[in-house]
Amino acid sequence: MIKWALAALSTACVLTGAAYLIGMPTAVRANLVQAPVGGGPPPPTWTLKANTFLLCADNPCNTNTSITTPPIDTMGSDLIVADVTFFANPPGAGCSTPNVFGDSKGNTWSTAKTVQNNGTSDGQLNLLYVQAPTVGSGHTFNFNKECFSSIYVLAFSGSVTSPLDVTNSGSNASTETSQASGSILPTQNGDLIITGLMGSGLVSGISVDSSIIQANAAGGGTPNENYTTGLGYFAQSTAATINPTWSWTTARSAAAAVASFKSH
Repeated sequence: MIKWALAALSTACVLTGAAYLIGMPTAVRANLVQAPVGGGPPPPTWTLKANTFLLCADNPCNTNTSITTPPIDTMGSDLIVADVTFFANPPGAGCSTPNVFGDSKGNTWSTAKTVQNNGTSDGQLNLLYVQAPTVGSGHTFNFNKECFSSIYVLAFSGSVTSPLDVTNSGSNASTETSQASGSILPTQNGDLIITGLMGSGLVSGISVDSSIIQANAAGGGTPNENYTTGLGYFAQSTAATINPTWSWTTARSAAAAVASFKSH
């Protein structure tokens, strides 16, 4: 049985002359506890320490101007996961490579999974993570270009030193109203499942199945200057095959990714 409590406050503000949609949690806690079966050692526990997201809604959102999330307190976290979506290679939009993600604590990020919705260009989703990060108050996260971008961040405690277990992804260049992230089977009990979504335009009614707790989701900005994005999580009691599928209204091309992380 998994228990959790989640409280968050969403708001909107203006940063450096550009409009952004912001999720700014004031007191985010989620204790994900797997009940022991037949005794044995204490069950693995994942605790969501904090989260934040930033969705560029500037007009235009196709410059190389850096974007930065609102600050959060990541104290006590040993695993931070980020979902970054952006226009990978739009001709004439000024969103050329390199794509650089970082944070105010100077952590070194690893890639769990990268997927595009059109093979070689158009929208891209990068699922990134850092284990044993430098943490603390005033922690912000940044991407080096607006580029129709968004940043979603979840900070947890409960991971092992080498946490990444298994990953998968799915994509479709044709328009659709749902996208599976791909099937995975974690190698051990108690894995934390993380799934992210990227869609190529304005939608509404975003949801995800497979018991995923939807941390944040946005159906594109107003004006339509970014991608539909979402991020969710779920702690498995017992390792089992899972294939989280995202759904929404208004057909769009899309991509989704999933990764599992080992608990201690």
